[in-house]
Amino acid sequence: MGSAGGLAEQVKSCAGTEGKAPCAGAPYERCIDRNERVHVGRINAFEAGLIAFGASLNVSIGYLVSALKLPLYLDSIGTILIAVLCGWKYGVVVGLAALFVFTLTAVPTVAAYAGTAVVVALTAAGLVRIGFLKNLRATIWGGLVIGLVATAASFPVTTFLYEGVSLAGSDAITTFFKASGMPVWKSVLWGSLITDPLDKLITSLICYTLIRAFPPRLLDRLPGHGGPFRLSEKH
Repeated sequence: MGSAGGLAEQVKSCAGTEGKAPCAGAPYERCIDRNERVHVGRINAFEAGLIAFGASLNVSIGYLVSALKLPLYLDSIGTILIAVLCGWKYGVVVGLAALFVFTLTAVPTVAAYAGTAVVVALTAAGLVRIGFLKNLRATIWGGLVIGLVATAASFPVTTFLYEGVSLAGSDAITTFFKASGMPVWKSVLWGSLITDPLDKLITSLICYTLIRAFPPRLLDRLPGHGGPFRLSEKH
């Protein structure tokens, strides 16, 4: 009798309340409101879509810049955008996913820059506290800071693992310093100090613009930083 009563209660709970449709499936399934997001593990379909969107931004714009041989990268737009809107863990996933695609389809050596992708996501998420991507001044300073952090993370890889060659458009600046008589490590360092802060500044300004194109209702749904992402009134 106890078992039958428990089963009856579960069937009743899934039959729905007045004005709501009953849940589909077995009586043991949890009832889910239409407005509630369905989670698969710890990442729901909406958040998975954000990760895919961020990774596609990195890959598509990164391919374009590489094809044009520009002395920039612009391959971390998605990483910074998602890290700020959703949290550093999501940004790390975006950065590593994009690197995985680059490694398989374009330049196998970029896998060594996984650490750079991680620190870029961590730094971008941390800078939200000072208004990064919320107001223009903080975004400019934040972009320069991310560029310096990226330089510190990628400089040892380019110098000691690849002997100054990163197979990017920025190699032209490194080559210029080499031709002037600088040793490899100085050439890479000065080249990185010129290209990385500029690259991350432009990247941050692109993200700043993209966020303002998002509808407020979308920003309210984003899971990062313990609450919805709020834009600053001061620009």
